[in-house]
Amino acid sequence: MAAAYALMKYVESVQSMTIAEGSLMVSFVGSEGSIMMDGETIKNLELITNIRTGKRQHSLFGLLNHTKTAQGQRMLLSTIVQPPAEINTITMRLDAVGELLQDEGMFFSIGAALGGFLDINHLLSQLVQMPRKNSTQAQSLRYSQMTITNIILMKHLIHLLPPVIDALSRCSNP
Repeated sequence: MAAAYALMKYVESVQSMTIAEGSLMVSFVGSEGSIMMDGETIKNLELITNIRTGKRQHSLFGLLNHTKTAQGQRMLLSTIVQPPAEINTITMRLDAVGELLQDEGMFFSIGAALGGFLDINHLLSQLVQMPRKNSTQAQSLRYSQMTITNIILMKHLIHLLPPVIDALSRCSNP
């Protein structure tokens, strides 16, 4: 928890912003239920990057990454370096993939619905930031412009939800 607090204070100092009180809840989530791999193993198995080129292309991640959103890309990356070890989780994921493979229409409708999604994590992190009380006029103006942009992006995001909900409503596996 101390590391999370230190990181938030560092971000506040770099961004010249404060994080709105009560807007974040930090909790520790252990790695039980997943396989832990060290950096050397990840490198040698070329899970994220190719050993020769150092690029993601021609690695397991590069091969599998056909994600439509930044969140999907981060989740895939996380799943590759810390795969589940619990049989129930593995079975649920296999069932979900099997369902998508059997129903091509559902697969493409979900992909199309997710295609326009923005980086929600980035947007949410912007929404919890506030200017410091001793901000300069330029910083306050930048914050105001950022707030207007974020409101427009949030509206765009809300308009994208019904097609995603509709596409996912046909799924029988979570």
